[in-house]
This record gives sequence, structure tokens and C-alpha cells, in this order.
Amino acid sequence: MPASDRIRPPWWLKPMNKVFIQMSRLGLRFGGEGRSC
Repeated sequence: MPASDRIRPPWWLKPMNKVFIQMSRLGLRFGGEGRSC
């Protein structure tokens, strides 16, 4: 793996970040009281 690939994020990082934020919101909403992160 070249060093430039480490610095530059992959193309799927942005959409996955959005999905992760939505999933974390759902997790906090539904399973927030059950377990703490």
C-alpha cells in the first residue's frame, strides 16, 4: 500500500460516513438505554 493511499481517503468513505452517522443515531435512539457506548 503506497503512502499516498493512506493520506487520501477512499471514495466510499464519505457515503459510509453518512450511513454510519444515521446508524449511530438509530442506535442511540433505540438501544441507547440498553447499552452505553
